Amino acid sequence: MDGEGTITMVKRYGKHRRGFNFRSPALSMTSTDYEILVRVQRLAGGTINKVTRYRERVKQAWIWSRNGGPIILETLRLIEPHLSCPKKQRRAQYQLANYQRVTKPNGHYSLEERELKVAFEVAFFEL
Repeated sequence: MDGEGTITMVKRYGKHRRGFNFRSPALSMTSTDYEILVRVQRLAGGTINKVTRYRERVKQAWIWSRNGGPIILETLRLIEPHLSCPKKQRRAQYQLANYQRVTKPNGHYSLEERELKVAFEVAFFEL
């Protein structure tokens, strides 16, 4: 994940319960070596998409991505000890420590729980 990878949170498209569209953990990695991304996909699932080349002289690249809660957290548990980029370490550790605590499996949040969830998301992006 270091280098060309991303540890972030994304909103899912579509209509969500009670009009709230909270973010969920997401991982992505870009590479011009397709074989590396295939290996990552075998280990962690997800999808691989071709990146649009805007110039002919630019080497073809692909992007691997995986979105969603529990499987992403398990992947983060596995890769977190190997991260060397401080920002990515902080983001991985923060999600592992807090995401399940502020996320309701059924998506029903009280006003106080919604405020905690929003505060979690704001704090994540400030890391």
